[in-house]
Amino acid sequence: MKISTPIEESGFFWLPGEQDKKVPGIFRVSELGKVTLETTTHCYLALPSSFHNPHFSDKNVRFKRILGVTKSGYVTLENCSVVNSNFNIGPDLASRIIQGDFAFVGVAYGESQEITFSKTSFFIEGLDEWLNVPAGVVDREFQDNRIQVSINYSLPDKIIIPLSGENMKLLFEFNATIPSGFDIKETKITQNAYAALNSKNARSLDDFLEVANRFYHFLCLAIGSIVPITSIIGYSDTLTQKGQNEKEYKIPIKIFYEDMPMPYDNLKIERHNMLFAYNGVKNRLNTIINKWITNHKKFELAFNPFFAFHFKAYLYVEGQFLSLTQSVEALHGIKYKRRTCLRKRLEKMFEPFLKIYSKDDVYNDLIPKIVNARKFLTHPQELAHLQGDTRNLDTDLIRLFVLSEKLDALLQLHFLHMVGIDVESLVRNNRNLRRKIECSEDDHKEN
Repeated sequence: MKISTPIEESGFFWLPGEQDKKVPGIFRVSELGKVTLETTTHCYLALPSSFHNPHFSDKNVRFKRILGVTKSGYVTLENCSVVNSNFNIGPDLASRIIQGDFAFVGVAYGESQEITFSKTSFFIEGLDEWLNVPAGVVDREFQDNRIQVSINYSLPDKIIIPLSGENMKLLFEFNATIPSGFDIKETKITQNAYAALNSKNARSLDDFLEVANRFYHFLCLAIGSIVPITSIIGYSDTLTQKGQNEKEYKIPIKIFYEDMPMPYDNLKIERHNMLFAYNGVKNRLNTIINKWITNHKKFELAFNPFFAFHFKAYLYVEGQFLSLTQSVEALHGIKYKRRTCLRKRLEKMFEPFLKIYSKDDVYNDLIPKIVNARKFLTHPQELAHLQGDTRNLDTDLIRLFVLSEKLDALLQLHFLHMVGIDVESLVRNNRNLRRKIECSEDDHKEN
């Protein structure tokens, strides 16, 4: 996840069951969701709590749960460990940096209390652009040389997609900010969409994150870009509070955790760069997303390296190319349940799309290049006896980049075909996908 403003709040913190032994500390959440707590205590404070014990400075020491209170309210840090200790900050003072896997802001869970939710909301950058649901109607008319404008707005209806295989519902919901007060010089309505997962029964956060991750991959593929999750909020039927009207409301619990770094820099989401948008599939979206969720789970070994490529998990083009060949091999192996050489796998994988690709180019040029490049990168010793410039062995960077583009397009075609999207029509109408398919080394060579 990527939050807009890092969090740094002072407060007091304690271990479950030891609320009378609070210590001061600073709770932090980095821009990428990393959760840390910095505490300062007396080095030799003779208390039974491990929080104060000077011997507990080893980096292997773990705390299952740490509770606290800051200006934002109660805080729970889960699965914590000491990552740094400093005993030289002042007379008899020790500082410790503790890192947590998760932070839950808005609640202090009990020592043995299970953390479960009935609903989680995920705010994902680019979802508004992908849905493109209008934010109201503006009427203009001229009377007596003056323009009169009226704005009619109501929140769009939520979009509900039952996920039959997960006993959950995926929802697209909307909120909006509207002008208030009497002295209004600017009228502005800002509408935001977010995704949510609903469950009738209480579920662990891991259950929600697993399904959310599969949908998140779907959205990234559709948008054609890696977009950040900017906020996660959980709701539980057992954690409620009364509002001004004495009505019970579920307490919103903000959830933070660190994920892998992703290429968000200079992110610009544009509709014409999307693989497909909501309006193009909304009549079949229920079927498409259910098939995606099911296939993502079934073909996880193929999906993971594919998205690792898009998340730039590999810094160098060699690693990116190998991750895509790994995805192709895994997809073939799970789909056809047999093992064979890479050449045969590629032939089978290109077979359904020979109306899109040139058959001669695929079998006589593209597949041999992919096979040779992978063989050189994984077993260079087998080719050591060959003479001549190794650049003739299909390993130069331009060639690897072009082969990666073509493998990326091939995998996208398979994933889209799985969920029932007409890939031939999509290729005709999507210039970015067509560019990957038609990519050539000449396109990337300097004049």
